[in-house]
Amino acid sequence: MRRKDLLPQKAVADELCVSITTLWRARSSKLEGFPPPVIVQGAVFWKKADLDQLEEALLKFKGRGVFERNREA
Repeated sequence: MRRKDLLPQKAVADELCVSITTLWRARSSKLEGFPPPVIVQGAVFWKKADLDQLEEALLKFKGRGVFERNREA
């Protein structure tokens, strides 16, 4: 995979109109359909081709309250 096929998480957050924290929460909650990021030297990226899938998964994300309840369980 080439670097030009990847978007940094800040660009993904801006594109989807969410915060980086929301991306982290969705990723940490094992949200169904949420594609895994690509980690390159500690930096978080997503494939450009996964943007639509990310958006669909985030629309299903119930937010911080559900994330916190799942984390406590």
